[in-house]
Amino acid sequence: MAGRPPKRRFPTALHFMRGVSLALTMVKAALENMPDDDLTPDQEALRRALCDDLNEWMPNENDLKPKPTNRELAGKCGISVRSVTNWRREGCQFEGGKWGVWRWLRNRRVIPAGAKVKFADLIERQKARE
Repeated sequence: MAGRPPKRRFPTALHFMRGVSLALTMVKAALENMPDDDLTPDQEALRRALCDDLNEWMPNENDLKPKPTNRELAGKCGISVRSVTNWRREGCQFEGGKWGVWRWLRNRRVIPAGAKVKFADLIERQKARE
């Protein structure tokens, strides 16, 4: 479709969080590199409190990585996009990779046929262990 803009690979919020992370890192480094000789006890306490607050505000590195889309996960697992949405809501561990999904999936009553094909090697390993 000619009139549509191309899809963004990284959401705008992700770029914003990376910028915030960089700014907080720079402020924290400046505070930590400040010489201790020139500070009064009150200033030292303020610096320590600021460093502690910065540590709390720093975004987790895992939050700064782009997550796979439902369409990508559906292709990897051999299921529909709607199933990925439902499974996420029900607690499937897509972040755990193939093994994480399989651990969650093997406890379900019904496994979709496409997923059985994608996870055939893991199903065989489990049968060999039993």
